[in-house]
Amino acid sequence: MNEGSGQTVRDWSGNNNHGYLGLSTAPDAADPTWVDGVFWGSSLRFISDDRVTIPASTDLQPQKLTVAAWVRWKPEGGLGGTSPGIHKYPLTMGGDGCRISSYGMGTDASEGLLFFIGTANGYIASPASTKAIWDGGWHHVAGTFDGSKLRFYVDGVQQGSGTSVPAGTKIDYSFSTQSGAIGDFAGECDEQIAMQGDIDGVQIWSTPVPVDTIWKLLKSLFSSR
Repeated sequence: MNEGSGQTVRDWSGNNNHGYLGLSTAPDAADPTWVDGVFWGSSLRFISDDRVTIPASTDLQPQKLTVAAWVRWKPEGGLGGTSPGIHKYPLTMGGDGCRISSYGMGTDASEGLLFFIGTANGYIASPASTKAIWDGGWHHVAGTFDGSKLRFYVDGVQQGSGTSVPAGTKIDYSFSTQSGAIGDFAGECDEQIAMQGDIDGVQIWSTPVPVDTIWKLLKSLFSSR
């Protein structure tokens, strides 16, 4: 998210899964705003129904994965309140209306953040962070699924002990919406469930990565900013 302007959010992995601001490749009312980034360059501020659309790709439909991003709640940015609220989504992939998404991160009833996957039998969610994550600063958040357990990390620290899943659990990628969204729920949904805040450095891996180890490097970069 270091572009700083324009409609494209580039995929720097080399897989060409580039996203675009809003609901179309042309400017529209759902475009987020470019603001300062967590390390250097830029990030995006999401207000109301803003989003980045990630076109559908089988690259983004693994059965084991890690999703990560930097998030920040910035009341002085015109967002108001003390948190994004409940059922707000920094990242989701696929969806069936407002009912379910294949995977993503969202806030729960306590206004903390968690990682989830969608299966044929419904959602399975990791333990959530506390509401304290929305303190006005940047925080690195990451969820992993290794086929047997969901884990969620904030600034390299695992939240709870993870959530075990039944043997043979599969992420469901058969929903009517195949595309993904940064800053919103990917499925076609009229409810006000878009993320309110700043997002930077979104990453999706097709494997569970050692988040606590990676955080040590990120922390050194962040502390020198």
